[in-house]
Amino acid sequence: MKPFIGANVMYVLATGPNSGTARLGFITRVLDNGKVSITCLPDPAFDGIGQIYSSVNVDFDSNGADGTWRWPSAAKSSEPLPAWATLTETRETLRL
Repeated sequence: MKPFIGANVMYVLATGPNSGTARLGFITRVLDNGKVSITCLPDPAFDGIGQIYSSVNVDFDSNGADGTWRWPSAAKSSEPLPAWATLTETRETLRL
């Protein structure tokens, strides 16, 4: 999949006490060289910073090397989806 502005991604911290740990971020710019700019949402309790931070010229790496981004893993749950989440009901069934 090609990167696009607004995509949720995982950015692997390159520095600090939690380097190597992935944090949620989103792509704010796709550069001509194939790299992206990312804005990250820190985990204030563990990262020691409570503010949003950004990184530019970030490479993609599916293995998650420090200072790179990757697509998030698919969510996995052992619990079944509730009936309303299956989207099988029609407009008439819901009487909207």
